[in-house]
Amino acid sequence: MPDTINTWEWKIVNIEEIKKSIVTILPEKTLISYNKNPKWIFKNYEENWIWTGFFISKDWKIITANHIINNKNTPYTVITHDKKQYKAKIIYQDEEKDIAILKIDQRN
Repeated sequence: MPDTINTWEWKIVNIEEIKKSIVTILPEKTLISYNKNPKWIFKNYEENWIWTGFFISKDWKIITANHIINNKNTPYTVITHDKKQYKAKIIYQDEEKDIAILKIDQRN
């Protein structure tokens, strides 16, 4: 049996490019408060919440934890690194694996 060699190829990544894939996810009900003062939401975390996700495809799909997206009927807003806001819909949820996928409607 031939010997196998595991090789790792290290790549230098640009953290600024990676940060562009990170998004903020919040329910529509907290959007008005967030827009007035984004830091306010952290002072009221017991009543409101704000979470993150990551773009996983060029067609505007975002992955996050399922426990973040607790209600399929709640409208969600995604805020990108450049502060643009988009409406997003849940397209997949898996409670057991705690995964949810949202998709931004590109017509926004």
